[in-house]
Amino acid sequence: MLKLVLTFCIIVVLYEADACTLAPGGIKCLECTRPNEFYSCGSACQTTCRNLGKPCPIINIRCNDACYCINGYARNDRGICIPIKNCPRY
Repeated sequence: MLKLVLTFCIIVVLYEADACTLAPGGIKCLECTRPNEFYSCGSACQTTCRNLGKPCPIINIRCNDACYCINGYARNDRGICIPIKNCPRY
């Protein structure tokens, strides 16, 4: 019984951490390094150099737990967050 309670407490602590979510099969933790940050309920669309200024064509029907570029950054074609001012023009 004590083992079960301790396991539950560990799950709650990890789940309450910003970058951990309860996924099918267990807890999933993402490590987002700068210039990325974890959003527990982010948009279905990442900010990319190719979609700057365009609305997201996907309507969120559920939260997306992922690493997103911080404000002022966008993903380039290789998926790396770069300053928006360094994005190529498309």
